[in-house]
Amino acid sequence: MNQKLWRAQLNPKSPRYLEWRKIFESDEIPLVTPSAFDAQLGNETDSIHLLDWFEIVSETSDRMLEYFAAKFGTTIEEVEKEFDETGHIPIRASDVIVSYDVRAFI
Repeated sequence: MNQKLWRAQLNPKSPRYLEWRKIFESDEIPLVTPSAFDAQLGNETDSIHLLDWFEIVSETSDRMLEYFAAKFGTTIEEVEKEFDETGHIPIRASDVIVSYDVRAFI
């Protein structure tokens, strides 16, 4: 059995928790890596993680596409095209809790 040395979940103290929870219907989320980095989000810089688009199941991806299309005033097809091309979706680091298995430090 190959277990990951880390896992990610939504941060229930985040002001965006309920929005993300509605999309994922779970606290568990698929990240590309456990590391966060600084990125430009609109007019501000913030620390982010990247959600792994290719690990998101179809029911969740449908909700995510609808959410982002409405949020950015575009079509679901345009959002899906962008996600398919990049494979990643930014999520603020403050919206995420990453925990590590002790084996990661051995």
